[in-house]
Amino acid sequence: MLSAVAALLPVLALAGAPVVVLESGVAPYRIAAQAAEKQLPGAIEVSPDDPALAAKLKDAPVVVAVGRPSLKAARAHVSAKPVIFCMVLGVTRVDLSGMVTGIPLEPSPNELLHRIRTVVPNAKNVGVVYDPHQSGYYIERAKTSAGAEGLTLYVAPVKDGAAARDAVDAMLGKVDALWLPPDVKLFTRELSTYILAKASENRLPLFGFLETYTDDGALAAVSSNYADAGDRAGKLAAQLAAKPEGERLPVPPPSYAPGDLSINLRTARALGIDVPQVALAGAVKVVR
Repeated sequence: MLSAVAALLPVLALAGAPVVVLESGVAPYRIAAQAAEKQLPGAIEVSPDDPALAAKLKDAPVVVAVGRPSLKAARAHVSAKPVIFCMVLGVTRVDLSGMVTGIPLEPSPNELLHRIRTVVPNAKNVGVVYDPHQSGYYIERAKTSAGAEGLTLYVAPVKDGAAARDAVDAMLGKVDALWLPPDVKLFTRELSTYILAKASENRLPLFGFLETYTDDGALAAVSSNYADAGDRAGKLAAQLAAKPEGERLPVPPPSYAPGDLSINLRTARALGIDVPQVALAGAVKVVR
């Protein structure tokens, strides 16, 4: 009897506390989770593989899911309460519902396009190569934002790296800049090296999605900030948890974090681009 009671204690202790679901061994997830938990005093961490996950989520006012495996587990075990995700790449409409929202891993498309115009004020036509299965929802959001920045997006949906090479080649001479949306499966090291070389040969500004692109010679990149994404998810979860239970749903639409801008001034000089000071002031890293 005592052993049975002891086994129930961890579950009972979760009553009324927000729950953060994450794979704790993944370093970026840990960074985001720690930021989220600062906004959720008393939050409990649970692994998505925990056999008692359903019981531990039962009385939580809100659930924060860090990463896609955690989001999948939370969706399977939660009903009628908010699930706030972060660190999820390639969010689609299938991931969202009246009780599921969050902070996608991709940087804000609005902010990203604004930064392209800030770094390269003369840019008007931006080429985008993407896999619609991975980035379709994200590019749709970008299309709605492009006009406000005075930009025209030349989009090329592709299914693999070979098609992506052909699409990049077809855009040369037709666009003022290239933008690679976050997709590590499509933009392998080999493909990224090819695109970097083509951009350099054709004096074309390239905007990547990782700071390493900037280090390797792209003009700029807007990369995800894991701590900021977690902080935003935690704040949203705290706001919903503070509401009366009957007012927590439906949840608001997902919102994107701005991400971190990095700029390579050596590349800018090679391209003959004078990067405005306002762009440099907004960068977290400048390669000189």
